[in-house]
Amino acid sequence: MRGTKRALLLGLVAGLGLSHHLTCVFVAPIGILGAVRGMRESSRSRPLVAAATVGALAIGLLPYLYLLATPDTVASWGSIDSLPQLFRHIVRADYGSFQLSSRDGSARGAENLLTLASMLGRSFLWLPAVAGVGALAVFSVRGDRDERAETRVAWILFAASWILAGPVFASRLNVEPTNVNLYVVQRFHLLSVAVLVVPVAVALDRLGALVAARMPERLRDARALHVGVLVVGLSAAVLPSLSYVTRVHTVALQRGLENMLTTLPVGAVVIGSTDEFHFGLGYLQGALGERLDVAVITTPQLGLSFARDRLLYRTGIAVERVAAGSDEKVSVNVAKSVLATGRPLFIDPYQANIAMAFPSYPYGLLFRILPPGTPRPPIEEVFAINKALYERFQFDYPIPGLSDELATQFHQHYSRAWGIIAEALAHDGGDPEHLAYATAMADALAPQAAP
Repeated sequence: MRGTKRALLLGLVAGLGLSHHLTCVFVAPIGILGAVRGMRESSRSRPLVAAATVGALAIGLLPYLYLLATPDTVASWGSIDSLPQLFRHIVRADYGSFQLSSRDGSARGAENLLTLASMLGRSFLWLPAVAGVGALAVFSVRGDRDERAETRVAWILFAASWILAGPVFASRLNVEPTNVNLYVVQRFHLLSVAVLVVPVAVALDRLGALVAARMPERLRDARALHVGVLVVGLSAAVLPSLSYVTRVHTVALQRGLENMLTTLPVGAVVIGSTDEFHFGLGYLQGALGERLDVAVITTPQLGLSFARDRLLYRTGIAVERVAAGSDEKVSVNVAKSVLATGRPLFIDPYQANIAMAFPSYPYGLLFRILPPGTPRPPIEEVFAINKALYERFQFDYPIPGLSDELATQFHQHYSRAWGIIAEALAHDGGDPEHLAYATAMADALAPQAAP
């Protein structure tokens, strides 16, 4: 593509990219270079081509208008029914439009840069990744002397795109890249991996030319050799990841959320905090229509006005702001309000503030919260409640390993619940058979080390 077509298509692709994920803005340097080249190549007026390119960009952003037509659901991020609300959503104002690290500045730069380096290395089998980064550096400094080569300026802008999408972005993330958080940050490495494909390909092309020059002509032109190299290369890139993909592409997460939701009492309220909790249960309720009588409250969202409005509408509970300097916790105040309504209240394992403020006991993957002063049921009763719950749970998949992301996390919760019950049974002198059952369940449901 050359001239006007090049500029228009780049504008359109840029708009579609931004509609998909705003981090696409990091590759703007090389995109702008292409658009400028298109304007220079065109026989039309440059201002006209520039205006048309901006128009193509706007067309690419049109998928966002779909948000004005969609109904509000339990999983919707805000209620978008006006252009100002749409703009607020597009710029991610609830997160902070240009805020990557937390407000206290606690970016984990070194850890996340090492994690990015590991991701790039594994994606390209290490040596090609090093060659790609080397190509970026060399061609940006002295240019590429190949007759088919790009200009030095182009390489500099391409390197700038990769640096922005990779090291700069990664260094500003404030999530510790371990366990499930590793899964979270790796999503933000994909753009960097994709951009590095080009310099890796150029580096391999140059290396291939050097090798081919030293090969007999007959062997160099053999189709079987070309196909063999391609098959071996692709196999080397793909096969090492297949076992990992098989392990993490499991229904464990969905089954865990289904087990959690479908076994709650009628009219229950459940308070949690993670993305999989909010959007997973939102999918089950909003898309599949399961257990709409259960109210789901996600504590990190209580600072957002739309989340407070939705909670008020669904439960009649108004979230009041905690005064500065107060020792009160918003989540504890919400729990008090729920208990005052008489509705059954449950929390996920991350609600330590609530768990310390009220009596509680394990209830499947959750904990049942009781009003202040209410005695906990005897441990034998807790055992019977959980035994009945787990007989209804579905486990139609292999037990996950020790590092299988969300599947591992859910099974840690299963195992921990039975571990708590077993410990209480041992402490209170409970039925030995029940103690043995609880211990066996804790062991059987725990993530398993690879044989």
